[in-house]
Amino acid sequence: MKLKYSRRSFLQSTGLGALALTLNAGQPVFAQEIFAEDANQLSSTVVPTVCAMCRARCPVQVTVKNGRVIRIEGNPASPLNGRKVCARGHAAIKLLYDPDRLKYPLKRVGERGEGKWKRISWQEALAAIAYQFKKTLVANGADSLALLAGGPSSYYIKKLFNDTGITNIHDAALRHCDGIRNRAYVATFGFPPGDPPRLDYAGAKCMVLIGCHMGENVQVPQLQSLLSSLQAGAELIVADPRYSSIAAKASVYLPVKAGTDTALLLGWCRHIVAAELYDKQWVAENVSGFAELEQHLEQYPVEKVAEITGIPAQDIVRTAELMASKGPATIIHPGGHLSWYGNDVQRVRAQAILTALLGGVGRPGGLQLPGNAALPDGVLDFAGPQAGNDVSFSALMEQMIAGRIKVMGCWGQNPFQNHPSIYKTIAAFKAADFVFCCDVLPGEASLYADIVLPEAVFLERHDILEVWSDLENPLIACRFPVVPPAFETREPYWIVKNLADQLDRNNSFFHDNGAAFLDSQLRKAGWFLGDLRVGGGIRRVHDEVALQVVPPPVSYAAAPEATPETPPLVPVADAPPVTPVGEPPDPAVDGTPSLKVRFPTPSGLVEVYSPAFAEQGWAPLPEYEPTPEPPAGFVRLLYGRSPVHTLSSTMNNPWLNHEIAENEVWVHGSYAAASGIRDGQRLFLENQDGIRSFKPVKVKVTPGIRPDCIYLVHGYGCRSMHLKQGFDRGVSDTSLMTRSSKDPVSGVRGMRVNFVRFVKARG
Repeated sequence: MKLKYSRRSFLQSTGLGALALTLNAGQPVFAQEIFAEDANQLSSTVVPTVCAMCRARCPVQVTVKNGRVIRIEGNPASPLNGRKVCARGHAAIKLLYDPDRLKYPLKRVGERGEGKWKRISWQEALAAIAYQFKKTLVANGADSLALLAGGPSSYYIKKLFNDTGITNIHDAALRHCDGIRNRAYVATFGFPPGDPPRLDYAGAKCMVLIGCHMGENVQVPQLQSLLSSLQAGAELIVADPRYSSIAAKASVYLPVKAGTDTALLLGWCRHIVAAELYDKQWVAENVSGFAELEQHLEQYPVEKVAEITGIPAQDIVRTAELMASKGPATIIHPGGHLSWYGNDVQRVRAQAILTALLGGVGRPGGLQLPGNAALPDGVLDFAGPQAGNDVSFSALMEQMIAGRIKVMGCWGQNPFQNHPSIYKTIAAFKAADFVFCCDVLPGEASLYADIVLPEAVFLERHDILEVWSDLENPLIACRFPVVPPAFETREPYWIVKNLADQLDRNNSFFHDNGAAFLDSQLRKAGWFLGDLRVGGGIRRVHDEVALQVVPPPVSYAAAPEATPETPPLVPVADAPPVTPVGEPPDPAVDGTPSLKVRFPTPSGLVEVYSPAFAEQGWAPLPEYEPTPEPPAGFVRLLYGRSPVHTLSSTMNNPWLNHEIAENEVWVHGSYAAASGIRDGQRLFLENQDGIRSFKPVKVKVTPGIRPDCIYLVHGYGCRSMHLKQGFDRGVSDTSLMTRSSKDPVSGVRGMRVNFVRFVKARG
């Protein structure tokens, strides 16, 4: 029996195939993957789990036949993605069976960066880490250790570092995305917008995306909701220097000049206020600082904003009036990756203020108030972002170079692609006394590690509970192992527990394995891990079932086939209803229903003028700050996402590489003509500091980008020679980012402040 995976089925099974196909470079070429199976053994099982190929966390179900994973599809019990899963989710099979994956603990035997190791035992590997950890902690204190960690498997190692008093914990995704967004929205509304943002797509009549690459960043639940809203007739406004895939579906596309987004937002606000198009009653009842805002906006007349942004004044007016006419059912999307130009919190604050002017908070079709789901004990711990979103990566690297940070752990992160100034990162890693790395694949970080730990692929392990707390009836799911760990890989709980044992710091890690720990957490709510698995992998917090007696705890083995008999379903007794953080509107006064909501800010109102920012010495109202212009002959370097890759983490996947083999550099035709550049030509990129790309990159001449920019898909250019599929594939954008601009509020460095020019390849 043979299972054929064609390119068409691979993409179209996502339910988003048509969109993904439009983003492929070159002509479609059909791929085929064949698994040979023993026709005499037809037994198969379907196991629920949660995909970890990107941040979307889609519940999936996995078909296993004869001990081998043969199919991954969306979980029909999931209200988030249903049966759909993106190309990356399907391709997790190739991650599981990647011949290059880390198989055994390793010890460095060459120079840092060479990637030369020898195989050692787990006992030796953990003992080496524990020795350096304890020695440094005693001699130099907690500030001399640091951790770069992200992804679902990093929960336990972050907890261990936190429990030890180590606060130098950096998570790139939280820092570059959530950290900026949360600071802006908390300063304005008193609460973050959520991850993913709590947006009522079903009720929206207009949506505004500003540099938001939904479509290329295919996160199925969000994208499905947005596309359904468009199908129902919602208008879409997209402002972006590049004509992205989602811009092709827009009612209005605005090719805003890079770095002027804040001016555009303030211009919209100015016209809406000056023309009295804002929601007067909602603003009067819910907003403080409106008078200060109105005065502040006088410096952003539409004609001036048009000169700054390159958008005709009539288009600024037309789009402002369109979103106001659909308010409050207008979504101003908070965005994802937001570290652009160094004034990023204020830009996102302007987005929040525009939302407030439209009255689009806590009302149908807009940003929804956070729910207070009263999550059960044991589940609440997993509902919010974990530690590590307030530490500057640049500061950590400087401290490593200066010798103040001596021990660095790197867990599921690629700091050599996530951040600018990679040569500074290399110098920092070489300067450290000791570096350990835990990952699934031998990526770039592992090249600089003294000890490398092989983590099980997410399909082989129990991870943390996944909680969607902002839904009306919150969901809980678990990442279950569908096959046993291969080689000598281990699940993250086992690794951290045994490291904690070596450190004599095992207060938090006293269970035998990850399954037993998760079961103990669920028991606080009166549930059981086994219930979750046989119940389709998903649990709604407030669903009522018959109350039963809680049996005694059971011991779970790591391999899925050793799971004990499933205990009966047990409910949460008298689950409370979901209530929002903000208090509901007041009763009607004089026949006019009140729209007042009590916000969790110091004033109880939406603070468009931020007293907290003023106290810190930051601008209390967003201001447009010009970014430097490109030098003569240079253009600004922009970057973004691929529809089939998750940054650099999937670059060794043959299925995904077959769909998009390399990144191309987008160049406008006028710049190409002036520079003598041809479509399809391969050229080096050189930045303003004379740093060149490692290899030439293929040119894509297109009208779909402004003439003052070029664009690269992020994640390519891997330098780990141990990744045979990913090594030297395409060109790294971050290798050309030798400059950055620090945001004064978040401390995060904006990376879209570098400029490049083309240099012909020799020979």
